[in-house]
This record gives sequence, C-alpha cells and structure tokens, in this order.
Amino acid sequence: MTAIQDFDYSITKVATPQTYDAVGDVISYDIRVTNEGNVTLRDILVTDPLTGLSQLVSTLAPGTDTLIVTTYTIKQSDLNSGKVDNTATASYKELVRTAEEQVTAIQDFDYSITKVATPQTYDAVGDVISYDIRVTNEGNVTLRDILVTDPLTGLSQLVSILAPGTDTLIVTTYTIKQSDLNSGKVDNTATASYKELVRTAEEQVTAIQDFDYRITKVATPQTYDAVGDVISYDIRVTNEGNVTLRDILVTNTGNVTLSNVVIDDALTGSVALAVSPSTLAPGATGTAT
Repeated sequence: MTAIQDFDYSITKVATPQTYDAVGDVISYDIRVTNEGNVTLRDILVTDPLTGLSQLVSTLAPGTDTLIVTTYTIKQSDLNSGKVDNTATASYKELVRTAEEQVTAIQDFDYSITKVATPQTYDAVGDVISYDIRVTNEGNVTLRDILVTDPLTGLSQLVSILAPGTDTLIVTTYTIKQSDLNSGKVDNTATASYKELVRTAEEQVTAIQDFDYRITKVATPQTYDAVGDVISYDIRVTNEGNVTLRDILVTNTGNVTLSNVVIDDALTGSVALAVSPSTLAPGATGTAT
C-alpha cells in the first residue's frame, strides 16, 4: 500500500510590542513553525533578513510546532518612516511559507523656537540689535525644511534637516530708526513653520529715551534809550536728546523731535508763541521772534 503523504506546514509571526517611540526600542518577534501535515519534516530553514535570523528546525513531527524568538532594535530611520515591516520565511525543500508583521511608530513632530536679543536696550539711531533665533527638535522624528521668518529683519531661511534632540542657531539683525526711539521699544516676532505646525517666539528691546532740550533767548538791540524803543527777542529751542519732541513749551534739550513747539514769555506777554519749524528732530533747532 502507498501512503498519502502531506508535507503541509505553516509559519506565523507576532511582534511585541506593537508600537515604538524611541531609538533603541526593542521589538521581539515570536516565529512559530507548525507541522500541519502527516509527515515528519526535517531541516526546515527559517530566515528573517531584518533581524539577521537564519536557523534550521532539525525535525518537526506532525501536529507539533517550534517557537523561534528573534529581536530587532529600532533605528532613527524607523521613526521617520512611521513603521517597520518584517517578513519571516520558512523553506522546506520546494515548499516555502512566509509570515508578515508590521509595527507602528508613535511619531512626535514637536519642536520649539526661541529668540534672544543683544543688547536688550538702545539709545541712538543706527544701533544694531542682534537676534539669536534657535530652533530645537523636541520630538522623535527628523524634521526637514522648517521655514524660519522674521518680518522685522527680513529673515526668511530654511532649516533643511533637524534630527531629534538637536537645534540650529540663526542670527539676524535690525538697525534702530528714529521711530523706534520715539516709540520706546521694538517688538519682534520670529515664526517657524513645519507643515501645519507653526511656532512663534517674541522678544522686546527697550529704548533709553532722552528727552533733554534747551532754550536760549537773544535780545536785539542789547540797549535802549527812549520810551517806545522796541526790543526783539529771538528765542531758540534745541532738541539735545534722542527722541522726537512734540507739543512742548520752551526749549527742547532732549532727544526727541519736537512738533508744534510754542513759547510763553511773561515779559513780552507772548502766549503760545509759535516756533519755526514747528517740529524739531533731535539736534535740530527752532526760533521764535
């Protein structure tokens, strides 16, 4: 009599854990080969290229199985890709069986941006404020093409690649204008954009404002000898500070441009005497007669 031989067998693979979130995480694979036929199988070759497994199952009786455990250590590329696909293969003569398993990354795309100004104060037109903008990858996935912008300084720069746990420093500068002295501060916001994730960093530097000004008066003529003589007074207002001064009385010895400058003079009875020009920038002078 002739036996009806059945050489069928199967292979399964189960990963533990089913997810990962860090470089160095270890995935354990339980590979089970089961003889589902009626013939004892010998020298079944089990391989797993991902883990480097290559092992012979020397003998496997019908209805029995054998368990092989192999492991894989997560790399940065696995976090970036979001998954690990793995296939184990069992080969017995011309009969080949495969088992596939996928584990999934818990990806974290978080990052931050900070901005620090140097110096923290200014007191003159032309002062230069330097901003250190630092972008840090606080997640577990390599980030690419982060756009960093700063409208105040005109910065627009791509961070081409940023690995987890690393940062990059961008330096940009701004030159102080008269309007910044007048306002008393410079507010600045930098923005980083990665896909739909936007982060901002704000920084404020403060003006050291000088409102000093002075007034001088010169009489013409310097002498008189008769009732009815007319004395003309030239009153000069000078802005000696760094801020434009507006709507002030008497002399501008400060640092601010003066506008609509008027003079009260008790001797002549002048009230709100107009100064020309009506607006005095720092260092400029105006006269009233």
